[in-house]
Amino acid sequence: MLEFAKSGQVFCGRNSKRTYFYQVMVVFGLGFVQGVFFCSSSAQAAICFLPDCADKLLEFQGEEDETAKYCRDHGYTLFTNLVCSSYSKIERCPANNNYIKCDDYQWCIEHGYATTPDTCVVPKYPDEQCPNELKLYKDCKLDYERACLEEDEDYVSTCQDGWMLDKDELCSYSNMYGKCCNVCADYPYKESEIPKGYQKAESCLACGNVIKYKIELNDCAAQGFILCDKGGQIGTEVCWRGDEKWYKECCGYECELAACPAGTECRLEGCSNMYCIIGCSVNYTDYCVRPIEDCSLLGYTSTACGGEKLIC
Repeated sequence: MLEFAKSGQVFCGRNSKRTYFYQVMVVFGLGFVQGVFFCSSSAQAAICFLPDCADKLLEFQGEEDETAKYCRDHGYTLFTNLVCSSYSKIERCPANNNYIKCDDYQWCIEHGYATTPDTCVVPKYPDEQCPNELKLYKDCKLDYERACLEEDEDYVSTCQDGWMLDKDELCSYSNMYGKCCNVCADYPYKESEIPKGYQKAESCLACGNVIKYKIELNDCAAQGFILCDKGGQIGTEVCWRGDEKWYKECCGYECELAACPAGTECRLEGCSNMYCIIGCSVNYTDYCVRPIEDCSLLGYTSTACGGEKLIC
């Protein structure tokens, strides 16, 4: 409740006529707080309730100031009826200072909050909004994490032990974010890198979508191969088990001659690279048959022998 009480005579307004000075008293419970001062042309008293006291005062005075009407028509409000926040600039009506507007936008601009969201291009985002909650900000600030998560929610900046960021799955805004892939440190070989004598074992899907393997020795025995101490037959199938060469058929080693003697026909045993005699060449006697050394078998007696000594 407002109480108007005459407290003395002063000169008010433009017409310089004698008026009475009024003091607004706002009564709260058992106490009161002094408020705004108004002028009237006669000594009168009135009681009104907030927030209509200012308008009631005009009625009480019996006239409406033209400046007040101008200000209201232009969106201004009597200051007793409007409370601006601490983050709003008070704009006074040029025709009457008792009428004001609360200008939130101007407060933001004057305090450095002049950046609008549309001026920020990803990976920059509006930073530090104006306290009065207008969409005005101090600046655009880089935020790679936000940009990358908006691009793909599965992107991360760190990976578990044994994993790393896949160079083929990185965020387009920063290579510090991406998807993790398994290094497969215990799987050293790609399929094309497996050495001779070994075969694929356990596999692992590694970075770059590449399958890598552990290896183990070829199981030649399971495939019907045998280990030959002196090599295998010519043309037989071969299986490598590490550095060992296994064969489907071993070499027989039937021949022992390093070369074929003159006047003989021989065959070469390919696996041993040795020769076996198979007969005499054309026009050669088969001396390879052991001669008869017993003279009695040739029809001679011990007393009948004479002349040249028989050479057996």
